[in-house]
Amino acid sequence: MVTYLLLPLMLISLSFYIYSVYRCRLLTRVVLKAFTSAVFIAIAILAHWAGNGNLSYFVFTIIALILCTFGDVFLEIAKHDSLGINYFVYALSAFFTAHIAFLVLFCRITGVYSLDFFATAAILILLVILAKTMHLDFLNMDNYVFAYAMAMTLMFVKSLSLLYGGHYTSIRNIMVATGAGLFLVSNIIYAFILFREKSHPVLYAVSAVVYYTGQTLIALSVLFGGI
Repeated sequence: MVTYLLLPLMLISLSFYIYSVYRCRLLTRVVLKAFTSAVFIAIAILAHWAGNGNLSYFVFTIIALILCTFGDVFLEIAKHDSLGINYFVYALSAFFTAHIAFLVLFCRITGVYSLDFFATAAILILLVILAKTMHLDFLNMDNYVFAYAMAMTLMFVKSLSLLYGGHYTSIRNIMVATGAGLFLVSNIIYAFILFREKSHPVLYAVSAVVYYTGQTLIALSVLFGGI
């Protein structure tokens, strides 16, 4: 299908972006990251066109992916800009809103379960313990980071509830749950980059590969139907 033809483009664009992280100036990195993120938006659009899936599922997904693209750009600018803290907050806000869009979508599909909240609380506790153990310094932005972590974790848990709450395991639900899981893992990796005094340079590449793989899976899920 034509949708899958964009996967090689994603791989090529991601490779150039990862190269730019280590070799190029800020403007080049921002442009390449924006283009790479635009590819997963294009994948979702073509997936909806090719699959003729549910419009509501597509709309919520595309809104979330567009917000993530803004978050990606802001986060890249935040690395070296003199207003880095401001752009980091902008990025968090964009990603936070994207998670809310995903949450609304997942709740529309499968409803809300008490297990969702218990699982979210358990994962958050583990993340707090991990942050304390690894001595992460959130640069006086603890409240912002915690609010974001809560939205991210709840979104991930709700993606899992598509599997245990939907009473069936469709290709779409598996792709969404896997993509959301990779999204969460990429966030954890990136936290080590941003908030730890020393981090291995390879983490930039690992985080990018994990993140874009997750977003691509979520975008492709549009191909397999809606609510």
